[in-house]
Amino acid sequence: MKASFPIILLLFPLCSWAGLGGNGASVISDGQALQAKVQSSASTLYTVTILQLQSGTVVKEYADNATGTVFGIAWQGPLMPNLRQLLGAYFDAYLKGLHAGTGPGYVDTPDLVVRSDGHMRAFSGHAYIPNLLPPGVLPADIK
Repeated sequence: MKASFPIILLLFPLCSWAGLGGNGASVISDGQALQAKVQSSASTLYTVTILQLQSGTVVKEYADNATGTVFGIAWQGPLMPNLRQLLGAYFDAYLKGLHAGTGPGYVDTPDLVVRSDGHMRAFSGHAYIPNLLPPGVLPADIK
């Protein structure tokens, strides 16, 4: 049992959550973790990967073409997606922002912006990292 513990620690990063702030390869792991159908389309500045979840919810992940970094996500559908998966390392900042009284589902800090609202069968939202937005990309582009 002791011999397998270090092996588990070595494998953990391969299956850990990536999401927002991760690299473009993290989008594939998000698709696998969320059991989604995955499609991509590219513009000059960024690539949008669309994850069609089994629940019917659609998640879009925006990755900077120059750096490969996921700078934004958006979702819409009948069920909330797994925000822990999608926000990755920013999930704790999201929770902290919620507890700071920024409003239900709203976080607006220099490091993270999240807008999430809706009700059963109609959820939507988006999140982005302001300092990772590529030049020429506006927050309104993440939808």
